[in-house]
Amino acid sequence: MLLELLLPLLTTEQVNLRCPDGKTALFWAGEMASVASITVLMKVPGIDISLTNNKGFTILDVLNKAEPSGIIERIKAALLGTTDVSGSV
Repeated sequence: MLLELLLPLLTTEQVNLRCPDGKTALFWAGEMASVASITVLMKVPGIDISLTNNKGFTILDVLNKAEPSGIIERIKAALLGTTDVSGSV
């Protein structure tokens, strides 16, 4: 995965940077429903899932407002570092 090749070249601050809408790489990966990208990003020391977009929502807030589905639950599990939605590791 290209992301795995790029991340070692970036600082934590760069990975947590926000676009003009306030979205971080985690927001974009979530919007693209890329569980693989979220899993890779969550391995970055200092990745911050508490950052908010310009509307004041974290990535988990956005996911919790979304229509429940299997992919939403898999994205949440990847963000929380669990292997299933029950919270087990």
